[in-house]
Amino acid sequence: MQQSNNTPIRPINERLADLCRGLFYVSETDAAVLPFIANGLETMKPKEVGEYFELPKTLKIETGKVEDFFSRVTLEKEWFTKEQRDAAKKFQKIEAIFANELNETGMIRFGLIRIEILLVGFDSDRNIVGIRTKAVET
Repeated sequence: MQQSNNTPIRPINERLADLCRGLFYVSETDAAVLPFIANGLETMKPKEVGEYFELPKTLKIETGKVEDFFSRVTLEKEWFTKEQRDAAKKFQKIEAIFANELNETGMIRFGLIRIEILLVGFDSDRNIVGIRTKAVET
């Protein structure tokens, strides 16, 4: 695969790793945003994803659209600091990867107050790729 200037496009996992470096999801706590490739996982069924990531089976599971996650973190406000604007731009680039390069995307949330958030999708080779973070919501 090539970009328009004949530069090879870097693999999704490498681009996500670069974008996630130093990126935090802000809720009642700040949590790192981490990329992943779920090697060996063939389904995005929430229970199987939870088992793959060794999450407790008793956690409440909610599913949603990746757009629901990104709508909160991609908006740039005029009062943002440079760091907040930079984070929003990184989230915008991650959102573009999910929208343009991944299929069957979704958001899976595990837990009620301390929540594990995973955004998942299939790449062109049917690998499950995504990002994960945590939130605290009271």
